[in-house]
Amino acid sequence: YLAGAAGSACLAVAGAAALAGQPVALRVTGLLGPGTTGPAADPLSGLFLLIAFGAAVPISLALVSWAPGPRGPRRRGLAAAYALALGAVAVVLTATDAFTLLFAWESVTLAFYLLAGFRRERPRRPASALITLVFGRVSGVCLLAGLLLLASHAHSLALTSLAHVPPGALRSAAEVLLLLGFVIKVGLVPFQVWL
Repeated sequence: YLAGAAGSACLAVAGAAALAGQPVALRVTGLLGPGTTGPAADPLSGLFLLIAFGAAVPISLALVSWAPGPRGPRRRGLAAAYALALGAVAVVLTATDAFTLLFAWESVTLAFYLLAGFRRERPRRPASALITLVFGRVSGVCLLAGLLLLASHAHSLALTSLAHVPPGALRSAAEVLLLLGFVIKVGLVPFQVWL
């Protein structure tokens, strides 16, 4: 949890820098080639990084004191699921291509499933975890379909190129699918049941 707090603080600072107009990007070398651009933050994603990880810092610090002591309840695996959730949200907010976005989106679903199913011996926990997984999968399918529609017409997986798809039925259908995917994941009415 301390590592989560430290990482969240770094991401909140990076979000503030992006919000202030500073370029924030990770240059990846190696298999992807020299200087390949990886995750990046523009002012809008910087705002969301600042909000999400600004909140994650005190939550992570609170979890440090809640972490199991020698006689406390077993919380095995909870820290890993929490770390997966933090990391996946960071990648969703900084993804520059559709593949990375979708991979991170599904990682968030997995993290939510693990968090909802924690302490499975309690009544209704396994059912809650399954409902969370089903809604996450439906959300992912909507996102995949919308991204594929846009990417097939843009001939690129870069998120910036998807904005250049001309208006029409295809773009409208893709936007409806993307909006539905986001609405389901954040639990807006009538999809709040999984929360």
